[in-house]
Amino acid sequence: MPQRQEGASSFGTVSSFKGLEAPAVILTDVEEIGTQRAQKLLYVAVSRATDRLHVLARDGTQRSLAELFTGEGTNATVR
Repeated sequence: MPQRQEGASSFGTVSSFKGLEAPAVILTDVEEIGTQRAQKLLYVAVSRATDRLHVLARDGTQRSLAELFTGEGTNATVR
């Protein structure tokens, strides 16, 4: 991962951000969360944000993400 500068954006793989934090995280290209490995990577990714988290996922994955995040089953709202 490149050196971080105050106010600059950084990007990289989920693994390259492990152990780091950022005020805002935009997680892109979430395609599946059905495996234990995928869920572990997702946890690492979403736990990097200290203030804001935005997740961009495929339509079929959005409901599964909402269920996983909220624990509300099929009643979860996706915005």
